Amino acid sequence: MKRVLLSAVLGLAVLTCVPLFAAEPPRAATDSPKIAVANTAKIFSDTQELKDLKQKMEGEQKMLQNVAKERNDKIVALKSSRDALKPETPQYQEKNAELLKAAIEFETWGKINQANFQHEQKIQMKLLFEKIQVAVEKIAKQKGFDLVLTDQRPELPDDIDQTTVEQLRGMINSRTVIYANQKVDISADALAMLDSEYRDTTKPKN
Repeated sequence: MKRVLLSAVLGLAVLTCVPLFAAEPPRAATDSPKIAVANTAKIFSDTQELKDLKQKMEGEQKMLQNVAKERNDKIVALKSSRDALKPETPQYQEKNAELLKAAIEFETWGKINQANFQHEQKIQMKLLFEKIQVAVEKIAKQKGFDLVLTDQRPELPDDIDQTTVEQLRGMINSRTVIYANQKVDISADALAMLDSEYRDTTKPKN
């Protein structure tokens, strides 16, 4: 009699527990993070701000090249003037000192301007990348993404005979994403936001 009663109690307990387990929702589906991708290299190269910066820097580079040509022409003229004199004369020594001074000043000027030019390039590159990070974060939050991966997929050459094994391996290893659905690619949205914000800053103020 006790065994029959115990079996009945256990059976009732099992029956009452079944609905509880069956009603519990799958946790994996609700807790899965939403992941997006963004091709930061493409965003960087396609921004209107970078295009304008390139144009500005090309103009500055051309101006520096013109100044460099003027300085170099002056050195060439000094050399011709010195070579027209006899080496043993005081005039030759005077022109030679003038030439040496001009050559040293030209070399120093070139190094300083090159260093300044590269420094400015690095500053602009860093500032623009920081803007890209902010834009990607804004778009990701708007679309409800929890994580954004950098999408780097360099194109592999059709003619692999023109590529070394090391180069091909480097291209393959540098790929950070094998496949991504277009729905999770927020590159175009980030680029549109950056260009819109850049246009706002360059509008003429009334």
